[in-house]
Formats: sequence, structure tokens, C-alpha cells
Amino acid sequence: MTDTEQTSGPLHTHLAKTWVVRMVLITVVLFAFGGWGFYDAAYKYPAKARDYAQGMQYEYLVTAEKVGMLLSAPIDDPVGELAALRDMDVLELSNLDRTKLDWLKALALPGLGMLKPEHTRMDGNPTGELQRLRDLHETKQFAAALSSYDIMLQWAICVVCWGLGVVMLLLFVSVRSKSYKWEPATNTLTMPGGVMISPTDLDPADPIDLAKWHKFVVFLRPREGHEKLDAPIKLDLFRYEPLEDWVRLLVKSADAKFEFPDEVKAREEAEAAAKAEADAGSEDSLEGDKEV
Repeated sequence: MTDTEQTSGPLHTHLAKTWVVRMVLITVVLFAFGGWGFYDAAYKYPAKARDYAQGMQYEYLVTAEKVGMLLSAPIDDPVGELAALRDMDVLELSNLDRTKLDWLKALALPGLGMLKPEHTRMDGNPTGELQRLRDLHETKQFAAALSSYDIMLQWAICVVCWGLGVVMLLLFVSVRSKSYKWEPATNTLTMPGGVMISPTDLDPADPIDLAKWHKFVVFLRPREGHEKLDAPIKLDLFRYEPLEDWVRLLVKSADAKFEFPDEVKAREEAEAAAKAEADAGSEDSLEGDKEV
């Protein structure tokens, strides 16, 4: 006899431990990946992009010094200058134009936000800026270029993962706020919304739809012409315990001969084992007759 059968008072479901563990793991992973994306988007990738931009600025200033245009290297309108360079034919660009274009494109990387005059005027001292970058270049290698979508992709990962994490939290709260009630004396199941389902409410010929049993989802079928229930009732057996035990009792109370998939499998295995044992006994009997 089960605990459900031994208890006479109403019982209530609780969250299934397996489902809770799964929800916690998924939520933690989502927030962790979102945090990873946030770190890359807000700190790691912008730092690489700024370092690469410094490398392009160094190449630009070195080229400007070689052609005797270092003092005119500062740019007051980087947005307009970049647009003008992009409109020019590639064959029309000088070496200085090309290095300037590479630098401005590095500053214009989506998500970096550095294509601004304060980053291109060099405080009116391009000679000092070149020396600073030259000293820096002697101690380190500038970073490689990022793809144009790298920073924005990390922001997208952050938003999507954290958004899904919030959805999982809301789902958990929603499921936690609901409970099923069971009356052992009458084998009556009460839904979270207050709908009560007894064995007499189910279709005696086909009380339950098990098409999604492998996904822990079942549909109780109300009897034809029911006064209140006009559609199958969906139950998620994975989220709540001991809801599956109650559904079994409810269905078998409506149809005592009904078998659930695990019961069918157990019966078939028992029948196969009995048949194999009977066949083995018959063979032993025949061999004994031959020896006689």
C-alpha cells in the first residue's frame, strides 16, 4: 500500500527535485554565459580594440612623419574624414590616406565608440603622441584587429542569455506558485485553478492520452458530454511530485484494466520469460523421453 493510499486527508504536490536541479543548472549556465559575454563586450574586447587602434595610429603617425606632415596629422572631424576617405577610389589613396583610413576604421568599430574628436586631436601635440606610441611599441606588440561584429556579438550573447535566465526564473516562480491537491478517499485530483477531476469525469473507454508519455506529459480525457470539461487536460508529470502516482490511481479508478507503458513492458517481459521457461521445460521433457 502506498503512502497516498494510507493517508485519508488531502495531499498536495511539491516540486520534483530532478526538475528543480535541472532548472537551477540551466539558469546558472545562462547567467554565467551572459556574464562572460558582458565581460568580453564591456572590458576584454574593447581593450583589444583600443590597443589595435593605437597600433593603427602609430602606423599613421610614422607615415605622416616620413612625408613631413606630422604636424597636420591631428583630425578635428573624424566622422567626416572617414566618410570622405571611404568615398575615394582605392587607387586615389596615398600611403598616408591608407594608414589614416585604417586608424579611423579601427576607432569606428561597432560597440567601441571612439570615433570622436577627443581621440583624434592628440591634444594638438602629434609629436609627443608619436613618441609615446613609439615607446609603447618598443615594450609590446599591439593587438590584432577584431571583426566588425565581435563586440556587438558579445553584447547580444549577454542580452540573450540574461534574458533567458530571467525567463527561467519567472517560470520557476510560476511553477512554484501552483499546487495540485489529491483526495485519497475519492481519488479526486484538484487542479491549481480549482477544477476537480474524479474517476467519473474521465472517459471510461479512453481516460488518458499517453502520446507524450516519454516527455512526462499526459492529457486526461473527459467523458463525452461532460458538463464542465470539454477538452483534454494537460498535466506535466516532470515538474510535480507525486503527481504521476495520483494520475495512475485516477486513471485506474476510471478503467481498472488500463495499463501504462511501463506496466505493459513489465507484463510482456514476464510473459516472455514464462514462455521461455515453458519452452525450456518442454525441451527437457522431450530429451528425457528420447533417452528412455
